[in-house]
Amino acid sequence: MNYSKKEKRIVSLQLSKGQVVILMALSMVSLVVSFYLGLVTGKSLRIETSVQQLEQERLQNEAVATQESLSFFQLGQTASKSSPIDLDYLEKLKNNTERLAQQGQKEEKPPPTTTTTLLPPLEVRTVKMVKTQTVGSYTLQVFSTGSSERANTFHQRLLDQGFADAYVSTYVTGDNKKLFRVRVGKTSKKEAEALAIQLKKVDFIDQVQLTKL
Repeated sequence: MNYSKKEKRIVSLQLSKGQVVILMALSMVSLVVSFYLGLVTGKSLRIETSVQQLEQERLQNEAVATQESLSFFQLGQTASKSSPIDLDYLEKLKNNTERLAQQGQKEEKPPPTTTTTLLPPLEVRTVKMVKTQTVGSYTLQVFSTGSSERANTFHQRLLDQGFADAYVSTYVTGDNKKLFRVRVGKTSKKEAEALAIQLKKVDFIDQVQLTKL
């Protein structure tokens, strides 16, 4: 007797790194898709269940409202405990109610009343302007030049001497020339005369001129 011998073959697969990565990626994608489909299916089932519950609650509420309305009009009682229903009277009552509601909507609101308040006439007063002589209408001029630099230098020397009220005044002559006049104080005539005595004691001041502003 001859027995046929079956050869055993061992098949080995050699995959590269890239192929292994692709297989792993496909496995992950299939897992994610399966998980997503499970979520969608469960969500849709929950939505259908909630819709059915809402529908049942709505039907129950409508039945309760219908029963309450019938009990209000005494229609839910049995014929043995109540008198016969007057359908014509109920129809007339309904029509009258609708008609009164429409009339109430058509009625216009009265226009708001306005109150006019008359104000008393304004009193007009005439004010007379009175010219008064201002105190400080005199000044002392101690220097005059056509150069602004010389005038500023002279002014600074006066400030150094303690004359804090010294200032420079600009004057334009008839032939469009500028004069820079160094002056001290804006005061009364009596105080200006006393100030002039002090200015004459300064060694770099040649003359002191009392000028009315």
